[in-house]
Amino acid sequence: MAATILNTLFLAECWREGARFDSTLTLGRLDCFMWSRDLQRIARLLPSKSKFVESVRRGEAPRYMDDLFTAMGAGRVDAMDASDFEDATILQDLNEPLAARLHSQYDAVVDTGTLEHVFNVPVACKDVMDALKVGGHFFAGLPANNYCGHGFYQFSAEFFHRVFSAENGFEIRKLFVAPAYVAGKWVDGPVFEVLDPKEVRGRVEIEGKRKMVFLVQAQKVRQEVAFAKWPQQSDYTVAWSRGPADQRRRDDRATMLQSAAKACEKIIGRIKGVGRQSERVRERMVWTRQCLGNSALKPHKWIE
Repeated sequence: MAATILNTLFLAECWREGARFDSTLTLGRLDCFMWSRDLQRIARLLPSKSKFVESVRRGEAPRYMDDLFTAMGAGRVDAMDASDFEDATILQDLNEPLAARLHSQYDAVVDTGTLEHVFNVPVACKDVMDALKVGGHFFAGLPANNYCGHGFYQFSAEFFHRVFSAENGFEIRKLFVAPAYVAGKWVDGPVFEVLDPKEVRGRVEIEGKRKMVFLVQAQKVRQEVAFAKWPQQSDYTVAWSRGPADQRRRDDRATMLQSAAKACEKIIGRIKGVGRQSERVRERMVWTRQCLGNSALKPHKWIE
């Protein structure tokens, strides 16, 4: 699990805005994936006499990021993992329910790249919810697009809004999306706020050619039994709430205006077709180059 300049800036911003890290649980140990310049940038945001800042001033790069949370007020920093290969303080398989002794113990739970590697995501999310005190926050930097094969999953805005919802005792405070890795380097954005698909009354589909991540801040506002009712995708729940009688009836009689509009659409479609064809050629070239550089990919030809 990695602390990059992007998700560390996010954590520092949330802390400066009042989020508490007094007792912090990280999912996995957080490796430092930052250059000296990145560390100096973060150090300027933190108390000058903290151990983290002092080590940065000496030119030292931390192996793990525990001191970051100490600088933000943590008196207790635990790391949870299914294995002790990185000296986790708590051994817990997130595919399984959280041990009762760990319920309501933390002001902050931080995940910068674990959830996508856990097969049983609903149980893992419930573990996060159970670990937090009321008023505590879940912070995450998790994969959106272009991380296929990195773990079991990539995520969506719909996922976070439906999981960390009022029904489960949570509210989303921030949800951002940003490119994470460009030209061989971890970057700090640009960052974009993402609205709830339920609010915009439609699917929030995000495209990008780079590896992209979601940055999440969700607060536990009251104690609820998580997933007492399973989340459903918001546009489907709206559709299901309409009875058949509420469906718009199609009028087979096309007016002259509708006929003209269809003719225009056909012309525009043909123009776009040229662009689509060139895009397909470009995409084929991209995939051909990728196959040549990746022994796990092999071109397949359809039977004709």
